[in-house]
Parts: sequence; structure tokens; C-alpha cells
Amino acid sequence: MFFITEDFWPLNTSLWVKNFYGNDPKYLFYLLSKIDYKKFSDKTGVPGINRNDLHTLNINVPPLPEQRKIAQILSTWDKAISTTKSLIANSQQQKKSLMQQLLTGKKRFAGFEVDWEVVKLNKIANIKRGAGSQYITYVDNPNDGIRLIRISDFLGDSSKYIEKTQDISRFILQKGDLLIAGTGATAGIIFEVPDKLEGLTFSYNAPRIRIKKDVCKIFIYYYLKSENILKQQKALFTGNAQPFLDTKAIGGFKIKSPTLIEQQKIASVLTTADQEIDTLQQKLAYLKQEKKALMQQLLTGKRRVMV
Repeated sequence: MFFITEDFWPLNTSLWVKNFYGNDPKYLFYLLSKIDYKKFSDKTGVPGINRNDLHTLNINVPPLPEQRKIAQILSTWDKAISTTKSLIANSQQQKKSLMQQLLTGKKRFAGFEVDWEVVKLNKIANIKRGAGSQYITYVDNPNDGIRLIRISDFLGDSSKYIEKTQDISRFILQKGDLLIAGTGATAGIIFEVPDKLEGLTFSYNAPRIRIKKDVCKIFIYYYLKSENILKQQKALFTGNAQPFLDTKAIGGFKIKSPTLIEQQKIASVLTTADQEIDTLQQKLAYLKQEKKALMQQLLTGKRRVMV
């Protein structure tokens, strides 16, 4: 749903409104955006909306002054949402710039002058593939098994549970572990294992990276998400129809590493940047939820406004 104030050419597959019959256009925009269009799009094999179906809808419309007041209120929330989105985009860009400078040594903190050492990831971390199909028997009842963590779980897929066996005990996650997508469109993406997943098992296509104690795990986490590693990954993917990273390739990632103290300093700065982004994203989610609740009240007449 879009509210467009300048001239445009609508596609022949789009529905658009030109005549508002004396009503406030912005109010009608909010009113139309509240409609559940999915219930009108399942009548044929090809999803779509027939305007004749929409014409049959009965809606309550307040007087024009109240329409304008409601539109004004909701526009204020939209402006706050838009501003917050811009702040998030700016913060993400600033973090990206920080990563490029701090993780390459182009920008150093005062008091740090020791040259960085280039090491392979397998020298500072233990890399292990997860449980393959030969170890897995799925169970329907979660109480009868242990949760299998796959990359898809980090992307919103449903959870899977497998039988607990002696073999499976070799594939248990610990606090501080990292997982990397080993294949498919997400190959190379790094995920930090949250505390709630500690003690669970991980799948074959989600290799585990366990950082050694004398290395800052958070620093390595950010480094593995940086352009430095992405360039190395692209070289490995060249010519492959299906992107795939085996443990040898992952272990061969070259890490430009400073001293532990400098690692911790860099990790602290980038963590703070992430926390600021998280705070803004939480604010954005709050604004969207509040606007949704307000629309439910104002556009149904459950809550009236003073004109």
C-alpha cells in the first residue's frame, strides 16, 4: 500500500484510487491499509484482488474534520517510524565503516603499536562439523529428544528434535560458540550462539567454531563478518554451482590479529555500536506496535478524537 502525492503511471495489475468522494485521502489510505486483503486473493489459482469484491465492503466513516484529525495523528507516528528507520540505517553504516577501519588496522587506538599477526582460523579455533544424517533420528515429541540447531533456526524456521544418543553427545554447543552456514545461499554467514542454545546439538551444515581461551571471541566474531572474510569466501565459491564451505576451507580463513588487549578494545567498541542499533530497532518495533494498536482504535471508532 502506497500513498503517492505526485503524478504516476499505475501498472495494469495494480489497484489505485483517484476519486475520494470528498473524503480525506490520507485517512482513506490508512483505512485501506488496515484491510486484510488475503481473504480476497484465494478465489483463483493465481493470487490477486478483484476490485468488485472490495466494493462490497461496508465501512464506517467519520465526518471529514475527524478524518483529518485521525490522519494527522497517524502521520505523526509514521514520521517517528521513518525517522527511527533513518537512524538505524545511519548507525548501521557507521558500524560498517568502523569495522572496515578497526578490523584492518587502518585505525588504531592510542597506546597500541605492536604489528598485527596474520594467522589461520584453525590456529586459534576448533572447527567441527555437526551431526550428519547417519547420527540423526527425528522425534515428534520434544521431551523425547534434543533440539537440533540448524542455520534455518536463526532465519525463523521451525525447530527440529532428534533422539539423544551417545554419538550425538559429540555435537553439543557450549556458551561462546559460533556457527557458520556451510552451504546454500546463506553459506558463510556467521551466527553467535545465544545462551539459551547452550547444551543443544548442531547440524552437519552448520559447522561450529569454538575460539580458544587466549583469543577474544567477540573480536573473531566481528572479523568473520567483515569484508576481509567475505572476499576470501568469494574466491572459494568461484565456479561452484552450489556454494559450499568445508571445515578445511573455513579453517584456512586468514585472520589479521592484534594483541589480546587490542582485540578486546575493538570488540568493545563494535559491541557498543551493535547495542545502539538494537536499542533503535526495539524502539522501531515499539512504534510500529503502538501505531497498529492506535489504528485499530481510531479507524473503527472505538476511540474518538476531539476536533
